[in-house]
Amino acid sequence: MADHIPDRLGATRTSSAVPSARLMLQVIEAFDQYARECRAANTGAGDGAEEGDDPLRHVRWIADTYERRRGDPELLQAHLEELANELDLHDVWALRVAGEAVVAATPVVILHAARRGMRAPAIAEAIGLAPARVYDVLSRYVRYTWRIDVQDAPDQWWPIDEGEQVAERRFVKESDVAHRAARIGTAKADGRSMRVLVWQGPQSDDADASYTHTVNNAQGR
Repeated sequence: MADHIPDRLGATRTSSAVPSARLMLQVIEAFDQYARECRAANTGAGDGAEEGDDPLRHVRWIADTYERRRGDPELLQAHLEELANELDLHDVWALRVAGEAVVAATPVVILHAARRGMRAPAIAEAIGLAPARVYDVLSRYVRYTWRIDVQDAPDQWWPIDEGEQVAERRFVKESDVAHRAARIGTAKADGRSMRVLVWQGPQSDDADASYTHTVNNAQGR
């Protein structure tokens, strides 16, 4: 296990130049894959899958065994000794950093589950949190989506980039998202006027955008 845990987690020692959002997206993708495998197993479609197809198999074994044995001091100690014999320092580093990433990604995972139609009590049961905590996340966090357009001719806008951001409502407003996206789009706009449209939730009609930020490069803004 010591040679493979960082690879299975996708956890490598990256420099600070790599956006932290990349690690969060990797964690979310791993959760999504895990959810798909669980659904396949429940319908019998996953019976033929090989163990190596599950990137979180060893991590879930650690968690499941710990959860089962935590009430028995002797069994718990045996589990901890087994882990100590199997993990090296880099494995522990990878698991600790992955744990921090999972905590940071949890609000995003909850919002994604809610967007797929999953109710808060079911999310709480699946993720091991109190329902009140899930309701709190759903009330405090918002998923913004944005799109960057450039102007090639009067009243003619063409999209060049899009994305999304999950953030706490009280700390990040639509204007913050728009200005951040505008910094991304400046290099791609190639001197053309640019606008950023922001929605709370999924993208919809331009007229339904909750915030629009325009950068008129022709006027030197």
